[in-house]
Amino acid sequence: MPEHLRALVVILALSIPVFALAKAPITATISSAEDFRRRRNLWFFFTFAAFFAHSFWLFALMLTCALVLARRSETNPMALYLALFIALPPLSQSIPGFGLVNELFAVDHVRLLALFVLLPAYMVLRRQPGTEPFGRLLPDKLLLGYLVLEVVLTLPYRTLTSVLRDSVAYAFTDVFLPYYVASRSVRTLKAFRDALGAFVVSVLVLSLVLVFEYRGYWLLYSALDRALGVDWGWNSYLTRAGNLRASGTIGTSILPLTPHSPVRQHPRAMESWALATVAFLLLVFAFAIQNGFVQLLSVRQSAGLALRRTHGQLWGIALLLVTFVFWHTLVNPGGDVDTALRSTNALAFLATAGIALVLSLAVWIGTTLARRRVVVLPATAIVAEAETQALRDIDLQRTFKYGPRALAEKLGIDTGRAKALRWRLGIDRDPGCRHDFEFGKMKVARYSDRAIERMREAIESGANLDGVRRAYQAAGRP
Repeated sequence: MPEHLRALVVILALSIPVFALAKAPITATISSAEDFRRRRNLWFFFTFAAFFAHSFWLFALMLTCALVLARRSETNPMALYLALFIALPPLSQSIPGFGLVNELFAVDHVRLLALFVLLPAYMVLRRQPGTEPFGRLLPDKLLLGYLVLEVVLTLPYRTLTSVLRDSVAYAFTDVFLPYYVASRSVRTLKAFRDALGAFVVSVLVLSLVLVFEYRGYWLLYSALDRALGVDWGWNSYLTRAGNLRASGTIGTSILPLTPHSPVRQHPRAMESWALATVAFLLLVFAFAIQNGFVQLLSVRQSAGLALRRTHGQLWGIALLLVTFVFWHTLVNPGGDVDTALRSTNALAFLATAGIALVLSLAVWIGTTLARRRVVVLPATAIVAEAETQALRDIDLQRTFKYGPRALAEKLGIDTGRAKALRWRLGIDRDPGCRHDFEFGKMKVARYSDRAIERMREAIESGANLDGVRRAYQAAGRP
C-alpha cells in the first residue's frame, strides 16, 4: 500500500474518535447539530479528496464544488473557515501566466476557502445596513497601514507583477478577507463561541496528529505532495536531540514546549509518550485558561455576567485569579520571572496591559459619576389629561419592555433567527405582542412577555429555526 494511503488510515483512526467525543459538548451549548455535522463532513471530504484525487487540479475542483454547496446552508462563514483551514497542509499549485508572466495566482485549499466562503460573505456584509465601512475603525487603519508599509519596503526589490500578485491579490485573500469577515460577521457571543468551537475541534485533531508524529517518528502528510503531483518542499524530516519535530498540517515544525520548560531541559528523563502527553495537556490548559478569562469578562450571555449578578465578590476574586494566570502564561511561560521581566516583549505587553487597565478604570469612573448626577428641574403644573397620558405611556413601557436584541437574548437565539421566527408567527402584526413607541419622527419597536411566550412555545415544540430563517430569506425579507 502506498505511504499516503497508510497515513490516511492513521489520520482517520485519530480524527474519528475526536469528532465523536466532541459532538456532544459542542452541540450542547456552542453550535447547532446541523452546523457541526456539516463542518465535520467537509473536514473528512477535504481529507479524502486530498488523498484520493491524485491530481491537484481535480482536488481543487472537488473542494470548490463542495464549498459552493456548503456555503448555502452555512450560518457562520468564519466558523467554517476556521474549521477547515488547518484540515490539510497548504499544498499549492500556480496557475501559469501563458508566456506573459511567470505565474498568475497560486491556489491552495486556504485560498479556495477565502474565495468561495469568505468572499461571498464579504459581498453580503458590505451591503448590509449597519455594517461599518472598511477604514472607519482604528484596526482597519492599522491593517491598511501595515499592507501599505509592506509594499513600500519591498517595492525596490520586486517587479510590478510580483507586487500586484503578492501585495494585492494574496493580501486580499489571505489577510483582508479573514479580517473583514471576522470583524463584521462575528458580532455576538454566540457567533464567537461557534467560530472558536469549530477551530478548537480542528486543533484537537491536529494535536493528536502531532503527538502521533512525534511518538511514531512519521510525518503523516509527508507523501501527500507527491500523491497530488505538487513540489511542495516543506515536508522534510527535522530532528532535535534525537526527537522528530512534528509538523502535521501546519507545514513547519512546532515545538509546543518552551525553551525554559523543565521537560525540555531534561529530554531523556522522561519517555517520549510522557513528553507527548505533557504537550497535549499544555495545549488543553492554554485553551481552558483563555476560555475562562473570556467568560469572566462579563460580556453578554457569559458565565461571568451571571456570576457577577449573583455573587459579585466571588466574581471579582475569580477574575483576578484567572487574569493573573492568563497573563502569567503569556508573559512568563517558562516559569523564570527574572528572565521574563528582562524581556522586551514581556515589558511591552505589561505596559500595554497597564495602560489599557488605567484607561478602562478612568472610563468606568467617569460613566459611574455621570450616572449619579441628579438634575433638579423646576416644578410645573400638570393638567389632568397630560397626567393620564403620561400614566398610560408608563404602563405601555412596562408591558412592552423588550427590544429586538433583548427579545433574542431572552430566547437564547441570535437576532437573525428571532426576526425570522417573529415573521413566521406573525408577532409583529399582533398588537398584544408588539407596540411602536414614537419619539418625534423615529419609531422604536418593543415586545411584550406574550411575544416571548409564543416564540418559546414554538422553539420548545421543535421549530426548525434554520429552516424558518431560509424561508424568511427566500421570501425576500431583509
